[in-house]
Amino acid sequence: MKYENQLAKFGGGTLVDTNTAAEYLGLSNQWLRMARMSNPPWTGPAFVKISKRAVRYKVEDLDQFVAQRRVPSSLEPAEAGAA
Repeated sequence: MKYENQLAKFGGGTLVDTNTAAEYLGLSNQWLRMARMSNPPWTGPAFVKISKRAVRYKVEDLDQFVAQRRVPSSLEPAEAGAA
């Protein structure tokens, strides 16, 4: 896969383009573009606007975007203090 080559090439702090970010997330690049242009509330991952037309995503931000949307299984133990 393309993104795996980029990650291996650049290591930590890697910036990837929209197409690579979409492949990494399993989404369409059109969804990422539309989410970037939507009015608040912003629903996509954080991005870096390098210039008027150049947008990149930090791989760490993509991972955080996924982690924040994780829905735990009903089989997982409840967190302490949860009602």
